[in-house]
Amino acid sequence: MKNKSKSSAAVLVALLTVYIVWGSTYLAIRVGLDGWTPFMMGATRFIIAGFILMLLGWRRHESFPKAWPELRTAFFAGFLMLTLGNGGVVWAEQYVTSGMTAVIIATVSLWMMGLESLRPGGEPMSWAKFFGALIGLLGVAILMAGELFNDHNRNVFIGQLFLLAASLAWAAGSIYSKHAPMPKSTIMGSAVQMLAGGFALLIFAGFSGEYTKFDSNDAFSGRSLWAVIYLTIFGSCIAFTAYTWLLRHSSPALASTYAYVNPVVAVFLGAMILDEPVTVKLIVGSVLVLLSVFVIQRARMQLAARKKHSALSSEPLVEADNEG
Repeated sequence: MKNKSKSSAAVLVALLTVYIVWGSTYLAIRVGLDGWTPFMMGATRFIIAGFILMLLGWRRHESFPKAWPELRTAFFAGFLMLTLGNGGVVWAEQYVTSGMTAVIIATVSLWMMGLESLRPGGEPMSWAKFFGALIGLLGVAILMAGELFNDHNRNVFIGQLFLLAASLAWAAGSIYSKHAPMPKSTIMGSAVQMLAGGFALLIFAGFSGEYTKFDSNDAFSGRSLWAVIYLTIFGSCIAFTAYTWLLRHSSPALASTYAYVNPVVAVFLGAMILDEPVTVKLIVGSVLVLLSVFVIQRARMQLAARKKHSALSSEPLVEADNEG
């Protein structure tokens, strides 16, 4: 009984860590941009976090992936999820509020549903998931409509488009890493992904001219520095470790609830700390996007439950045939 209670407490702590830390990273990114250029900040965060995880893996005597298929998957997944996905988020937050950023990023579920239905052997599209997608698209349209016809907020609209593209990249990287050969060590695999994504962001920073704009005095002083430290230690190392632990010690459905909570945390923190406006448009769009995520996740869980029930119910029939 004590072990069960202890396990439940650990799950609760891990959940709260993912809820609060990942929800607050959008605020930290916004603060960090006061002194950092977008791609330089992302590169610094992931390269340092990658080396920290690698050292942790070596300390735990976990082997570094040597097979090329595993390294290739980690490299490409890191590029999609961290370089294009997170890099797009950081770039967009120059113009889009942290709360709205978190809400639009919640559309990852829509992209994953669509990509999975197109993948050979993937989850088929259902009316429930299609209905959920329509709700989500309506929510995104409400969030973006005001800036589309406002020339003064054109950069906000472009930033929103970047966020949708970043969500697509993250979804593609997630599906690719799920079905391609990944390193056996979760920590080492994550380290490789972060290093690959971080060094690619350094290249992006060079091509975008950030090296000449980067001011070390602004970056390594004040709250901008603390924001990057927070993103590196808490966002990339602690929260990620808590999430991977949740995937192993609880149900995927429970672990995925962060998708509902993170936008709420981000909107609240943005309003409380940065005085970001909470408009009717933001509230309505957020509710629709989160409702969409709920409908799609529920449809996927029901499909998985039906498949499991069918597999279990077919086992006695197989045994009876063998006996006959």
